[in-house]
Amino acid sequence: MYLGLWRRAGGFFSLDANNGEFILWSTSSDAISPVERIQKPIMESEGRLVPDASGRWVIDRSFLVAGSSRRLWDLATLPGASPIILRRGAPGLFCNIDFEPRGNWVAGATAQGHEVSFWPLSTTIPVAIDGWESNGFTQDGRWLVSTDWNQQLGKDTKVRLWPVPGSNTDDVIDLMLPSESGAIGHRVVVDPQGEHALAVAYGAQTFLLSTQGGAPRDLFGFPETDKIWAGDFSPSGRLVAAATEVSDDQPTLRVWDLESDEVRVFDQPLDPSGIKGEHVIFLSFIDESTLFTAGGNGLIRWDITDGSYKVIETAPPGGMLALSLSSDRQTMLVYDIEGPSFAGVSTHVRLMDLKTGKVRSVSIPGEGRLGLSPNGTVWVSGESDGTVLVGRIAGGEPHRLVGHAAQVLYPPAFSPDMKWIAST
Repeated sequence: MYLGLWRRAGGFFSLDANNGEFILWSTSSDAISPVERIQKPIMESEGRLVPDASGRWVIDRSFLVAGSSRRLWDLATLPGASPIILRRGAPGLFCNIDFEPRGNWVAGATAQGHEVSFWPLSTTIPVAIDGWESNGFTQDGRWLVSTDWNQQLGKDTKVRLWPVPGSNTDDVIDLMLPSESGAIGHRVVVDPQGEHALAVAYGAQTFLLSTQGGAPRDLFGFPETDKIWAGDFSPSGRLVAAATEVSDDQPTLRVWDLESDEVRVFDQPLDPSGIKGEHVIFLSFIDESTLFTAGGNGLIRWDITDGSYKVIETAPPGGMLALSLSSDRQTMLVYDIEGPSFAGVSTHVRLMDLKTGKVRSVSIPGEGRLGLSPNGTVWVSGESDGTVLVGRIAGGEPHRLVGHAAQVLYPPAFSPDMKWIAST
Protein backbone atom coordinates (compact mmCIF):
# COMPACT_ATOMS: atom_id res chain seq x y z
CA MET A 1 0.00 0.00 0.00
CA TYR A 2 1.15 3.55 -0.60
CA LEU A 3 -0.28 6.89 0.57
CA GLY A 4 -0.44 10.26 -1.16
CA LEU A 5 -2.03 13.69 -0.94
CA TRP A 6 -5.44 13.86 -2.57
CA ARG A 7 -6.06 17.04 -4.53
CA ARG A 8 -9.06 17.97 -2.43
CA ALA A 9 -9.04 19.96 0.80
CA GLY A 10 -8.95 17.72 3.84
CA GLY A 11 -8.16 14.40 2.27
CA PHE A 12 -5.60 11.83 1.15
CA PHE A 13 -5.65 8.61 -0.88
CA SER A 14 -4.21 5.16 -0.45
CA LEU A 15 -3.69 2.30 -2.88
CA ASP A 16 -4.73 -1.15 -1.70
CA ALA A 17 -2.28 -3.55 -3.34
CA ASN A 18 -4.49 -6.57 -2.58
CA ASN A 19 -7.51 -5.59 -4.66
CA GLY A 20 -6.06 -2.83 -6.83
CA GLU A 21 -8.33 -0.08 -5.49
CA PHE A 22 -7.67 3.55 -4.70
CA ILE A 23 -9.34 4.57 -1.44
CA LEU A 24 -10.13 8.27 -1.12
CA TRP A 25 -10.18 9.37 2.53
CA SER A 26 -11.66 12.47 4.12
CA THR A 27 -10.09 14.26 7.09
CA SER A 28 -12.56 17.13 7.14
CA SER A 29 -14.38 15.81 10.23
CA ASP A 30 -13.25 14.39 13.54
CA ALA A 31 -13.29 10.84 12.17
CA ILE A 32 -11.09 9.85 9.24
CA SER A 33 -13.23 7.80 6.86
CA PRO A 34 -13.12 6.46 3.29
CA VAL A 35 -15.45 8.36 0.94
CA GLU A 36 -14.88 6.55 -2.35
CA ARG A 37 -13.22 3.50 -3.84
CA ILE A 38 -11.81 3.58 -7.38
CA GLN A 39 -10.53 0.59 -9.35
CA LYS A 40 -6.91 1.14 -10.38
CA PRO A 41 -6.33 1.05 -14.15
CA ILE A 42 -4.65 -2.01 -15.61
CA MET A 43 -1.02 -1.19 -16.41
CA GLU A 44 1.50 -3.04 -18.53
CA SER A 45 4.28 -1.78 -16.24
CA GLU A 46 4.51 -0.35 -12.73
CA GLY A 47 4.06 3.36 -12.10
CA ARG A 48 3.04 5.78 -9.37
CA LEU A 49 -0.63 6.46 -10.01
CA VAL A 50 -2.44 9.48 -8.57
CA PRO A 51 -6.18 10.33 -8.82
CA ASP A 52 -7.52 13.85 -9.29
CA ALA A 53 -9.90 15.56 -6.86
CA SER A 54 -13.02 14.26 -8.61
CA GLY A 55 -11.84 10.64 -8.74
CA ARG A 56 -12.47 10.57 -12.49
CA TRP A 57 -8.90 10.93 -13.73
CA VAL A 58 -5.76 9.00 -12.82
CA ILE A 59 -2.24 9.87 -13.97
CA ASP A 60 1.13 8.19 -13.76
CA ARG A 61 3.24 10.57 -11.65
CA SER A 62 6.42 8.52 -11.63
CA PHE A 63 9.25 11.03 -11.27
CA LEU A 64 11.79 11.57 -14.07
CA VAL A 65 10.13 9.54 -16.82
CA ALA A 66 12.33 9.26 -19.90
CA GLY A 67 10.71 10.31 -23.17
CA SER A 68 8.14 12.93 -24.09
CA SER A 69 4.82 11.39 -22.98
CA ARG A 70 2.77 10.49 -19.90
CA ARG A 71 -0.27 8.22 -19.40
CA LEU A 72 -3.66 9.51 -18.27
CA TRP A 73 -6.71 7.31 -17.56
CA ASP A 74 -10.35 8.40 -17.72
CA LEU A 75 -12.25 6.18 -15.26
CA ALA A 76 -15.61 7.48 -16.49
CA THR A 77 -15.24 5.99 -19.95
CA LEU A 78 -15.25 2.43 -21.29
CA PRO A 79 -13.67 -0.02 -18.81
CA GLY A 80 -10.40 -1.40 -20.14
CA ALA A 81 -9.79 1.59 -22.43
CA SER A 82 -6.19 2.35 -23.29
CA PRO A 83 -4.62 5.29 -21.44
CA ILE A 84 -4.60 8.72 -23.03
CA ILE A 85 -1.04 9.59 -24.02
CA LEU A 86 -0.04 13.15 -23.14
CA ARG A 87 2.71 14.03 -25.60
CA ARG A 88 5.23 16.80 -25.79
CA GLY A 89 7.52 17.11 -28.78
CA ALA A 90 10.42 18.71 -26.91
CA PRO A 91 13.23 16.25 -26.13
CA GLY A 92 14.40 15.33 -22.66
CA LEU A 93 12.99 14.00 -19.42
CA PHE A 94 9.36 14.46 -18.38
CA CYS A 95 10.23 15.63 -14.85
CA ASN A 96 6.86 15.80 -13.08
CA ILE A 97 3.14 16.23 -13.68
CA ASP A 98 0.07 17.07 -11.60
CA PHE A 99 -3.62 17.98 -11.75
CA GLU A 100 -4.79 21.57 -11.44
CA PRO A 101 -6.89 21.67 -8.21
CA ARG A 102 -10.20 22.38 -9.98
CA GLY A 103 -9.63 19.43 -12.31
CA ASN A 104 -9.69 21.38 -15.57
CA TRP A 105 -6.03 20.91 -16.55
CA VAL A 106 -3.01 18.66 -16.27
CA ALA A 107 0.36 20.43 -16.13
CA GLY A 108 3.80 18.90 -16.48
CA ALA A 109 7.44 19.96 -16.33
CA THR A 110 8.91 19.01 -19.69
CA ALA A 111 12.15 19.49 -21.65
CA GLN A 112 14.42 18.68 -18.70
CA GLY A 113 12.35 21.00 -16.50
CA HIS A 114 12.92 24.06 -18.72
CA GLU A 115 9.27 24.47 -19.67
CA VAL A 116 5.75 23.77 -18.40
CA SER A 117 3.15 22.09 -20.65
CA PHE A 118 -0.64 22.14 -20.15
CA TRP A 119 -3.35 19.74 -21.38
CA PRO A 120 -7.08 20.55 -21.01
CA LEU A 121 -9.34 17.90 -19.45
CA SER A 122 -12.56 19.62 -20.52
CA THR A 123 -12.03 18.85 -24.20
CA THR A 124 -13.54 15.86 -26.01
CA ILE A 125 -11.02 13.00 -26.00
CA PRO A 126 -11.46 9.85 -28.11
CA VAL A 127 -11.52 6.49 -26.36
CA ALA A 128 -9.25 3.74 -27.69
CA ILE A 129 -9.51 0.02 -26.90
CA ASP A 130 -6.53 -1.74 -28.45
CA GLY A 131 -6.90 -5.17 -29.99
CA TRP A 132 -10.70 -5.05 -30.32
CA GLU A 133 -12.87 -4.56 -33.39
CA SER A 134 -16.07 -2.53 -33.12
CA ASN A 135 -19.29 -4.17 -34.30
CA GLY A 136 -21.51 -1.19 -33.44
CA PHE A 137 -23.90 -0.57 -30.57
CA THR A 138 -26.83 -2.54 -29.23
CA GLN A 139 -30.18 -1.01 -30.15
CA ASP A 140 -30.90 0.08 -26.58
CA GLY A 141 -27.58 1.96 -26.52
CA ARG A 142 -26.32 0.20 -23.39
CA TRP A 143 -23.38 -1.69 -24.90
CA LEU A 144 -20.71 -1.40 -27.56
CA VAL A 145 -20.30 -4.79 -29.28
CA SER A 146 -16.76 -5.88 -30.12
CA THR A 147 -14.72 -8.90 -31.11
CA ASP A 148 -11.30 -9.90 -29.82
CA TRP A 149 -8.62 -9.93 -32.51
CA ASN A 150 -5.67 -10.52 -30.19
CA GLN A 151 -7.26 -13.28 -28.09
CA GLN A 152 -6.75 -11.15 -24.99
CA LEU A 153 -9.47 -13.04 -23.11
CA GLY A 154 -8.29 -16.54 -23.99
CA LYS A 155 -8.92 -18.71 -27.00
CA ASP A 156 -12.57 -19.46 -26.19
CA THR A 157 -13.78 -15.90 -25.55
CA LYS A 158 -14.00 -13.70 -28.59
CA VAL A 159 -16.99 -11.36 -28.10
CA ARG A 160 -17.36 -8.61 -25.52
CA LEU A 161 -20.14 -6.11 -24.78
CA TRP A 162 -18.69 -2.94 -23.21
CA PRO A 163 -21.02 -0.73 -21.11
CA VAL A 164 -21.43 2.68 -22.76
CA PRO A 165 -20.78 5.63 -20.42
CA GLY A 166 -24.03 7.27 -19.37
CA SER A 167 -26.13 4.15 -20.00
CA ASN A 168 -26.49 3.31 -16.27
CA THR A 169 -24.81 -0.02 -16.99
CA ASP A 170 -21.48 -1.06 -15.47
CA ASP A 171 -21.37 -4.75 -16.38
CA VAL A 172 -19.04 -6.07 -19.05
CA ILE A 173 -20.58 -9.09 -20.82
CA ASP A 174 -18.27 -11.71 -22.34
CA LEU A 175 -19.86 -14.14 -24.78
CA MET A 176 -18.20 -17.50 -25.16
CA LEU A 177 -17.63 -19.12 -28.54
CA PRO A 178 -16.88 -22.85 -28.61
CA SER A 179 -13.34 -23.91 -29.48
CA GLU A 180 -14.52 -25.32 -32.82
CA SER A 181 -15.59 -21.85 -33.98
CA GLY A 182 -12.54 -21.87 -36.23
CA ALA A 183 -11.48 -18.21 -36.27
CA ILE A 184 -11.15 -15.02 -34.31
CA GLY A 185 -12.68 -11.76 -35.41
CA HIS A 186 -16.30 -12.80 -35.85
CA ARG A 187 -18.68 -10.11 -37.09
CA VAL A 188 -21.41 -9.81 -34.46
CA VAL A 189 -24.89 -8.28 -34.40
CA VAL A 190 -27.15 -8.29 -31.30
CA ASP A 191 -30.93 -8.68 -31.60
CA PRO A 192 -33.21 -5.72 -30.73
CA GLN A 193 -34.17 -7.27 -27.39
CA GLY A 194 -30.53 -7.82 -26.39
CA GLU A 195 -31.02 -11.55 -25.78
CA HIS A 196 -29.01 -13.09 -28.63
CA ALA A 197 -25.98 -12.29 -30.76
CA LEU A 198 -25.31 -13.62 -34.24
CA ALA A 199 -21.60 -14.29 -34.81
CA VAL A 200 -20.49 -14.92 -38.38
CA ALA A 201 -16.89 -15.36 -39.46
CA TYR A 202 -15.16 -15.43 -42.81
CA GLY A 203 -14.41 -19.10 -43.39
CA ALA A 204 -15.68 -20.29 -40.00
CA GLN A 205 -18.92 -21.45 -38.42
CA THR A 206 -21.95 -19.29 -37.69
CA PHE A 207 -23.16 -19.22 -34.09
CA LEU A 208 -26.08 -17.86 -32.14
CA LEU A 209 -24.83 -16.66 -28.74
CA SER A 210 -26.90 -15.98 -25.65
CA THR A 211 -26.37 -12.80 -23.62
CA GLN A 212 -28.31 -14.48 -20.80
CA GLY A 213 -25.74 -17.22 -20.20
CA GLY A 214 -27.13 -19.94 -22.49
CA ALA A 215 -24.92 -22.27 -24.52
CA PRO A 216 -23.83 -21.22 -28.04
CA ARG A 217 -25.95 -22.66 -30.80
CA ASP A 218 -24.50 -23.65 -34.18
CA LEU A 219 -26.71 -22.41 -37.00
CA PHE A 220 -25.90 -24.98 -39.59
CA GLY A 221 -26.88 -25.00 -43.21
CA PHE A 222 -24.20 -23.34 -45.27
CA PRO A 223 -21.73 -25.60 -47.08
CA GLU A 224 -18.33 -25.80 -45.41
CA THR A 225 -16.72 -23.96 -48.32
CA ASP A 226 -19.05 -20.95 -48.00
CA LYS A 227 -17.77 -17.77 -46.39
CA ILE A 228 -20.26 -15.55 -44.55
CA TRP A 229 -19.84 -11.88 -43.68
CA ALA A 230 -23.37 -10.44 -43.33
CA GLY A 231 -26.27 -11.24 -41.01
CA ASP A 232 -29.10 -9.54 -39.14
CA PHE A 233 -32.12 -10.06 -36.86
CA SER A 234 -35.69 -9.12 -37.72
CA PRO A 235 -37.24 -6.33 -35.60
CA SER A 236 -38.93 -8.89 -33.31
CA GLY A 237 -35.71 -10.89 -32.90
CA ARG A 238 -37.52 -14.07 -33.92
CA LEU A 239 -35.88 -14.36 -37.36
CA VAL A 240 -32.18 -14.28 -38.13
CA ALA A 241 -30.71 -14.26 -41.63
CA ALA A 242 -27.26 -14.62 -43.18
CA ALA A 243 -26.07 -14.78 -46.79
CA THR A 244 -23.14 -16.24 -48.69
CA GLU A 245 -20.32 -13.89 -49.60
CA VAL A 246 -18.04 -16.47 -51.25
CA SER A 247 -19.10 -19.91 -52.44
CA ASP A 248 -17.72 -22.75 -54.55
CA ASP A 249 -21.29 -23.47 -55.59
CA GLN A 250 -24.62 -21.62 -55.59
CA PRO A 251 -24.63 -18.71 -53.08
CA THR A 252 -27.70 -18.66 -50.84
CA LEU A 253 -29.68 -16.56 -48.40
CA ARG A 254 -30.75 -18.50 -45.30
CA VAL A 255 -33.39 -17.46 -42.76
CA TRP A 256 -33.86 -19.19 -39.39
CA ASP A 257 -36.99 -19.01 -37.26
CA LEU A 258 -35.58 -19.21 -33.73
CA GLU A 259 -38.92 -20.30 -32.23
CA SER A 260 -39.82 -23.07 -34.67
CA ASP A 261 -36.27 -23.94 -35.85
CA GLU A 262 -37.51 -23.73 -39.43
CA VAL A 263 -34.78 -22.85 -41.96
CA ARG A 264 -35.62 -21.32 -45.31
CA VAL A 265 -33.00 -21.41 -48.08
CA PHE A 266 -33.15 -19.15 -51.14
CA ASP A 267 -30.75 -19.06 -54.09
CA GLN A 268 -29.12 -15.70 -54.72
CA PRO A 269 -29.38 -14.25 -58.23
CA LEU A 270 -25.95 -13.57 -59.77
CA ASP A 271 -25.02 -10.18 -61.19
CA PRO A 272 -22.53 -10.63 -64.06
CA SER A 273 -21.47 -6.97 -63.92
CA GLY A 274 -20.36 -6.97 -60.27
CA ILE A 275 -17.12 -8.12 -58.70
CA LYS A 276 -16.80 -11.89 -58.63
CA GLY A 277 -16.76 -13.79 -55.35
CA GLU A 278 -18.22 -11.09 -53.08
CA HIS A 279 -21.93 -11.82 -53.46
CA VAL A 280 -23.34 -10.31 -50.23
CA ILE A 281 -21.41 -8.03 -47.85
CA PHE A 282 -24.40 -6.15 -46.35
CA LEU A 283 -27.75 -7.49 -45.08
CA SER A 284 -30.51 -5.61 -43.22
CA PHE A 285 -34.07 -6.48 -42.23
CA ILE A 286 -36.75 -3.84 -42.88
CA ASP A 287 -39.62 -5.71 -41.23
CA GLU A 288 -40.61 -9.30 -40.40
CA SER A 289 -40.99 -10.26 -44.06
CA THR A 290 -38.58 -7.97 -45.92
CA LEU A 291 -34.83 -7.61 -46.03
CA PHE A 292 -32.21 -6.08 -48.32
CA THR A 293 -28.89 -7.56 -49.38
CA ALA A 294 -26.06 -5.70 -51.12
CA GLY A 295 -22.69 -6.62 -52.58
CA GLY A 296 -21.37 -7.95 -55.87
CA ASN A 297 -24.89 -9.16 -56.71
CA GLY A 298 -26.22 -5.60 -56.56
CA LEU A 299 -28.96 -4.29 -54.27
CA ILE A 300 -31.79 -6.79 -53.79
CA ARG A 301 -35.07 -6.53 -51.89
CA TRP A 302 -36.28 -9.92 -50.61
CA ASP A 303 -39.72 -11.13 -49.54
CA ILE A 304 -38.70 -13.95 -47.20
CA THR A 305 -42.21 -15.35 -46.90
CA ASP A 306 -41.79 -17.00 -50.32
CA GLY A 307 -38.23 -16.18 -51.41
CA SER A 308 -39.27 -13.77 -54.14
CA TYR A 309 -36.98 -10.82 -54.77
CA LYS A 310 -36.51 -7.67 -56.81
CA VAL A 311 -33.15 -6.40 -58.03
CA ILE A 312 -33.30 -2.70 -57.17
CA GLU A 313 -29.90 -1.84 -58.70
CA THR A 314 -27.17 -3.79 -60.41
CA ALA A 315 -23.57 -3.50 -59.19
CA PRO A 316 -21.10 -1.16 -60.89
CA PRO A 317 -18.75 -2.95 -63.33
CA GLY A 318 -16.13 -4.85 -61.33
CA GLY A 319 -17.48 -3.48 -58.05
CA MET A 320 -20.38 -3.80 -55.63
CA LEU A 321 -23.17 -1.92 -53.90
CA ALA A 322 -23.27 -1.17 -50.17
CA LEU A 323 -26.05 -0.10 -47.81
CA SER A 324 -26.43 1.51 -44.41
CA LEU A 325 -29.81 1.60 -42.66
CA SER A 326 -31.21 4.07 -40.10
CA SER A 327 -32.34 2.50 -36.83
CA ASP A 328 -36.02 3.18 -37.59
CA ARG A 329 -35.53 1.12 -40.78
CA GLN A 330 -37.10 3.87 -42.89
CA THR A 331 -34.06 5.47 -44.53
CA MET A 332 -31.16 3.79 -46.32
CA LEU A 333 -27.89 5.05 -47.74
CA VAL A 334 -26.79 3.18 -50.86
CA TYR A 335 -23.38 3.70 -52.44
CA ASP A 336 -21.06 2.14 -55.00
CA ILE A 337 -17.79 0.47 -54.06
CA GLU A 338 -15.44 0.50 -57.00
CA GLY A 339 -13.29 -2.57 -56.44
CA PRO A 340 -13.10 -5.22 -53.69
CA SER A 341 -14.85 -4.74 -50.36
CA PHE A 342 -11.87 -3.65 -48.23
CA ALA A 343 -9.78 -1.86 -50.86
CA GLY A 344 -12.27 -0.19 -53.20
CA VAL A 345 -13.26 3.47 -53.21
CA SER A 346 -16.83 4.44 -52.20
CA THR A 347 -18.61 6.72 -54.69
CA HIS A 348 -22.07 7.75 -55.96
CA VAL A 349 -24.08 8.03 -52.76
CA ARG A 350 -27.89 8.16 -52.73
CA LEU A 351 -30.54 8.24 -50.02
CA MET A 352 -33.59 6.00 -50.27
CA ASP A 353 -36.87 6.69 -48.48
CA LEU A 354 -38.20 3.17 -47.91
CA LYS A 355 -41.74 4.41 -47.26
CA THR A 356 -42.15 6.37 -50.48
CA GLY A 357 -39.49 4.72 -52.61
CA LYS A 358 -37.98 8.10 -53.50
CA VAL A 359 -34.24 8.22 -54.17
CA ARG A 360 -32.02 11.31 -54.22
CA SER A 361 -28.28 11.84 -54.62
CA VAL A 362 -26.19 12.94 -51.64
CA SER A 363 -22.88 14.79 -51.90
CA ILE A 364 -20.32 13.28 -49.51
CA PRO A 365 -16.65 14.34 -49.69
CA GLY A 366 -15.20 11.10 -48.28
CA GLU A 367 -14.35 7.88 -50.08
CA GLY A 368 -14.67 5.44 -47.16
CA ARG A 369 -17.34 3.06 -45.91
CA LEU A 370 -20.46 4.89 -44.78
CA GLY A 371 -22.67 4.75 -41.72
CA LEU A 372 -26.01 6.49 -41.19
CA SER A 373 -27.29 8.10 -37.98
CA PRO A 374 -30.34 6.62 -36.21
CA ASN A 375 -32.57 9.41 -37.50
CA GLY A 376 -31.17 9.30 -41.03
CA THR A 377 -29.88 12.90 -41.03
CA VAL A 378 -26.12 12.48 -40.47
CA TRP A 379 -23.54 10.38 -42.32
CA VAL A 380 -20.14 9.11 -41.15
CA SER A 381 -17.30 7.86 -43.33
CA GLY A 382 -14.22 5.83 -42.33
CA GLU A 383 -11.36 6.91 -44.58
CA SER A 384 -8.25 5.17 -45.91
CA ASP A 385 -5.97 7.67 -44.13
CA GLY A 386 -7.41 6.77 -40.72
CA THR A 387 -9.66 9.79 -40.31
CA VAL A 388 -13.41 9.64 -39.71
CA LEU A 389 -15.58 12.27 -41.42
CA VAL A 390 -18.99 13.23 -40.03
CA GLY A 391 -21.47 15.47 -41.86
CA ARG A 392 -25.12 16.27 -42.38
CA ILE A 393 -27.11 14.70 -45.20
CA ALA A 394 -28.40 18.23 -45.91
CA GLY A 395 -24.84 19.36 -46.69
CA GLY A 396 -22.17 21.57 -45.15
CA GLU A 397 -18.57 21.16 -44.10
CA PRO A 398 -17.94 17.82 -42.34
CA HIS A 399 -16.19 17.33 -39.02
CA ARG A 400 -12.90 15.44 -39.14
CA LEU A 401 -12.16 13.02 -36.29
CA VAL A 402 -8.61 11.73 -35.90
CA GLY A 403 -6.92 9.00 -33.92
CA HIS A 404 -6.52 5.91 -36.11
CA ALA A 405 -3.05 5.08 -37.38
CA ALA A 406 -4.29 3.19 -40.44
CA GLN A 407 -7.30 2.69 -42.72
CA VAL A 408 -10.76 2.56 -41.15
CA LEU A 409 -11.94 -0.75 -42.56
CA TYR A 410 -15.67 -0.92 -41.80
CA PRO A 411 -18.54 1.58 -41.73
CA PRO A 412 -18.38 3.51 -38.42
CA ALA A 413 -21.47 3.21 -36.21
CA PHE A 414 -23.56 5.74 -34.29
CA SER A 415 -24.90 5.05 -30.83
CA PRO A 416 -28.72 5.30 -30.65
CA ASP A 417 -28.53 8.64 -28.79
CA MET A 418 -25.98 9.95 -31.35
CA LYS A 419 -23.49 10.84 -28.61
CA TRP A 420 -20.90 8.28 -29.73
CA ILE A 421 -19.32 7.03 -32.95
CA ALA A 422 -17.39 3.74 -32.95
CA SER A 423 -14.84 2.94 -35.64
CA THR A 424 -12.15 0.31 -36.25
